[in-house]
Amino acid sequence: MSKHELIEAYITGRIDRRDFVRRLTALGVTGAAAAAYAHSLTPAAAAGGLVRDAKGNIVRLQDGEGYGELPIEEILAILAALISILDQLLSLLEQLFGFVGSASSGARQFAYRAVALQADELSDSDVAELETLQEQLGLQRDALQTAISDFGGDVAGATTSVTADDGDDALSKMSTLLNALVGSYSGLIPAIPGTGEQVVALRQTVTSIGLVQARQASFVNRLIGDPSFPDTFEPALTQDELAAVVADLED
Repeated sequence: MSKHELIEAYITGRIDRRDFVRRLTALGVTGAAAAAYAHSLTPAAAAGGLVRDAKGNIVRLQDGEGYGELPIEEILAILAALISILDQLLSLLEQLFGFVGSASSGARQFAYRAVALQADELSDSDVAELETLQEQLGLQRDALQTAISDFGGDVAGATTSVTADDGDDALSKMSTLLNALVGSYSGLIPAIPGTGEQVVALRQTVTSIGLVQARQASFVNRLIGDPSFPDTFEPALTQDELAAVVADLED
């Protein structure tokens, strides 16, 4: 089946999103691009009254239509996937610090030649921010693990490994993962079901983390020379689309 035929089959509902992304990647489309196709062409979004711009980004909802809610079990599975991404980000940070240097004479010297960056080295303030990022990501991971436990979910799970070739590669992959995380919150938060105290606390926790990670993504985007805020509206990524982005990094 050609790419054009796949798109037609997906739009008409003859194949689901997972199959669409899988078949596109088999045709040589990168995981990130396949996820973007699935997002912008999703028939469920069109049927739900979402208005999108030319890039497929959600602009507004028509006639008060909302995002569909998901069962709490699916929400917990998505949270577990987010924890896996946070683990990968923390691993990339450790690799980055290993690439760029170590403590010396009471002051950290993190100079490395940055081909992808528009600078010769990371500034002291950049390094301090990266250390703060490392601390915050760990706390965010812990908060999501607690949220899963509060609902009786299993916080254990396999974490795939994303490795970096050098400092530039580590920062680039961190940027990709953080931007994907921000997109995942756009789809996750409106899908959390219920109004009870525990659910409200979960929604507040996830919203708070999503807002901070948007700022973290902006910072890392700047480090690699990308726009700090690339889109006016953030595409809402599903768990499958997030997984496709990660799979693309592992290749």
